[in-house]
Amino acid sequence: FPTSTPQTDPMVSNVTIIGSTASGDDDSEGVLLRNGTAGRLHNFLITGPAGMGECLEVSGAEAQANAEGGSLIMTNSIVACDNGENFKGNATSTLTTEDWFLGQSGNIALNGSANLNLDLDGFTPLAGSPVLGAGIDASTVDPFFDSTDYIGAFDGQTNWMDGWTVGVNGGFPANVQNAFQKGLATDVSSQFPQITGKPVYKLGPDTVFTEDTTFTNDAY
Repeated sequence: FPTSTPQTDPMVSNVTIIGSTASGDDDSEGVLLRNGTAGRLHNFLITGPAGMGECLEVSGAEAQANAEGGSLIMTNSIVACDNGENFKGNATSTLTTEDWFLGQSGNIALNGSANLNLDLDGFTPLAGSPVLGAGIDASTVDPFFDSTDYIGAFDGQTNWMDGWTVGVNGGFPANVQNAFQKGLATDVSSQFPQITGKPVYKLGPDTVFTEDTTFTNDAY
C-alpha cells in the first residue's frame, strides 16, 4: 500500500549491510527502497560478494517521487559490492540510482569490497579504511544518536556484538549453554540412524525457557 497514510519516515544511521549469495524467489540484495519508502538514511555501508543482487535500488513510482522530492535521502554512505552492480535502475524521473546517490553529500561508490580495507571478519574497518572519519556525526542529525564520525556500524575499535550475538563472532557466546547441556533436550540419535555426523537432540514437551539458551551447531 505505497500511498497509505500516515507514511513511515524513519531516520536511520550507521548501518552495515553485507549481502549474500542465498537463492530463493528473489536474489539477496543490499538495500531496496520501494513501495512509497521515505526516510533519512545516513552512514550506511552496503557491500556483498559476487553472485548477490544489486547493492542499491530505488523501485516504484512512489519511492522515486520521494527521492525526487527530498523526503527520501541517503548521505555519507558507501556502496561497494563485488558483483559489478552497485546500482540498479532510476531513483527519480531524471536520475539513475547511481547519479541520485552520488549527488548527495558524502556518498562514495567503490569498485568492490577490497577497497573498503576491512578485517578478515568482513565488517571491522582497519586503519586507513575509507569508512573511518567519513561519516556525519549522527548526534547532530538527531540527539537520539550517539556521536559518530564513521560510516557503517563499526568504528574499528569496539565490537559491540561481543557476548550477545550468534553467527557473526565465530560461534555461540561462550557464556551461554545449549539446551542439551541444560537438560532441556535429550539425545535421540538412536531414533534417527539415517542421520550421521552429529548427534540428534530433542526438546522435551512444553519446554519453558527461563534464561538465555542456544541451539548448538554441533548437533541436529
